[in-house]
Amino acid sequence: MAVEPVVRGGAAGGVPAAVAQVRDGAGLVVGAGFLVAEDLVVTCAHVLADGGYGPGAAVTLVFPRAPGAPTVTGRVLEAAWREPYEQDVALVRLERAAGVAPLSMGSAAGCRGHRVRSFGFPVQAPPGGHFGFATAGDLLPAADSAGELLQLTDANDLTQGFSGGPVLDEVTGLVVGMLTAITAPDGHDRGLGIAYVTPTAVLREAWPALGEGDVSPYRALEPFTAEHARWFRGREEAVRQVLAVLAGGRRVVLLLGPSGSGKSSLVQAGVLPALAAGRLPGSDRWLPVVVRPGSDLPAALARAGLPGAAAEGVGADVTGGADAFGGVADAAAEPRVVLIVDQFEELLASSAGPQDLQALARIAAVIRSDAAVSVVLVMRDDFYSRLSALAPELLDAALQARGVLNIPATLTAADLDAIVTGPARDLDTQFDPGLAERIIADVLALHPRTAGTSEAPVTVLPLLEVALTRLWERRLEHDGRLTHDAYRRIGAVTGALADWCDTALRELTTQQRHIARRILTALVRPADESLKLGLDLQYPQLRPEQGGLQLVGVHRRQPPDIPASSLLTCWPPSPCGRLSRPPSTTEPPPCPTAVSRRWACPRPGWRPGAEGDHGQFPRSPRSRSTGEVPSSTPAASPHLRRRHSAWPPHR
Repeated sequence: MAVEPVVRGGAAGGVPAAVAQVRDGAGLVVGAGFLVAEDLVVTCAHVLADGGYGPGAAVTLVFPRAPGAPTVTGRVLEAAWREPYEQDVALVRLERAAGVAPLSMGSAAGCRGHRVRSFGFPVQAPPGGHFGFATAGDLLPAADSAGELLQLTDANDLTQGFSGGPVLDEVTGLVVGMLTAITAPDGHDRGLGIAYVTPTAVLREAWPALGEGDVSPYRALEPFTAEHARWFRGREEAVRQVLAVLAGGRRVVLLLGPSGSGKSSLVQAGVLPALAAGRLPGSDRWLPVVVRPGSDLPAALARAGLPGAAAEGVGADVTGGADAFGGVADAAAEPRVVLIVDQFEELLASSAGPQDLQALARIAAVIRSDAAVSVVLVMRDDFYSRLSALAPELLDAALQARGVLNIPATLTAADLDAIVTGPARDLDTQFDPGLAERIIADVLALHPRTAGTSEAPVTVLPLLEVALTRLWERRLEHDGRLTHDAYRRIGAVTGALADWCDTALRELTTQQRHIARRILTALVRPADESLKLGLDLQYPQLRPEQGGLQLVGVHRRQPPDIPASSLLTCWPPSPCGRLSRPPSTTEPPPCPTAVSRRWACPRPGWRPGAEGDHGQFPRSPRSRSTGEVPSSTPAASPHLRRRHSAWPPHR
């Protein structure tokens, strides 16, 4: 779910525009309300009562901070009316949309100690209203027919005229409730600065259709993007290595790594924000273009904003984009396009046609040209031999430029600590004492070759992110904390993914489970031709069919690169989750969870075997760096056991 931008410092996001003045029959402002849907405003019942309105009445609302300051008429919904002496909630359905984005609703649980802000229309404010600030306290239990309340302290800014206004958590950027009341001081002026908020949970009791948003700093099986850069932690060394290659004037970076090693996240949430921040001279003026090849790379480039992409080809597209960008850059910094082709292995599929081969040739031509372009190709390392066979000129250009770079193969304990604790700390969320250390220890113990050491394979990231995401989802059950009890309930690091899979399958019908089995089988995609095992390397196209999904065809391209070995090794069979094969089917079984990759050409560390043997690589705990790769030989990660693509994340 999309949420409003997180409120930081003086940034107010879209809050003022979404706050309405409630006016009485004489046009006087009696309080505030705010949009929770395009045509739905929530406010306090006592605010409407002060204006002479009740259930079913027509109400005049003005949005003074919205473009054009529209005046909109609405009607009070009888079904949602809660008397002022009870939960004090009312909703108004607008006759037409106000043209303003509604605010995203969160939860008041776990916001204790967070700074909050509201927006209202007190008499001392400018005509369009102003902000008020406070600190969230604890939730007060419901008393009699009234619902629970969230107590605020340091709320001296919140005066008469704020009633019905939204209360926004400045940490998450989500609405946690509606301002309902302020306290009057006693005869000794004690009790100043206390206010009470109707939490979003109570608002949902009055109108269950109100959605609940959440800001999660963990990404489960989704990649981190620039939007999540503030939570992308523990990969600083990998980012530094990519920047070092770009800083050295190299025109190409071939970034290799196994499935599940976080290649896409590294580029989008690590490298690109670093370039935008000017980590390299002039890089804040470079034009980044991120594409996935899909079925048509030139068309993908055109969609990404490069002019003439579909008609003129890759080379003309990129150089044209650089020329167009040159008018923006100053003379001190050479205008440059950074073309990032993510999931580059899509161009190397076994069914690659003339168009794909032409695209590979054009990329090689761009790399060898004088255009102000840096090309970053992000690829699974088990497609290395395929690249060598289909595009030797491109690979040779990367090798000659010493631009072949392997994702660091391991994560240190310090890296894991940053990945685990950094995002939660950014959102002021606490771990139980010892929990973070427990999670890190569990990760370090996952792999038999690294158990007892201070490093873990980088391919543990999907398991770890799923576990952290599930743990985060349970924090509201524990007053906003990440607890040992919740960690135990999700099944720790390995059990969290199994629980996620079982939850997804429980929501499927019998027909959908059959489709899911076919999808999982179709998604297994070994790169080496000798490891096809008879599998169709196409993946299904799905379309809605009477509330479900229907398998209607296949596309040549592969789905997002999400590792499946985590699913296959950590997902035990269960009554609800078994994808058993019907007796009538003749489809081949899924590929084994780990297979030895056989390569079409030798790589560093390869040892020839006896006649008929394909040889072997020595096992190594760490990938070779760019500097260790001889320019005369190909380079790739020494890992022999790889993960396979899995189904897209469950929604």
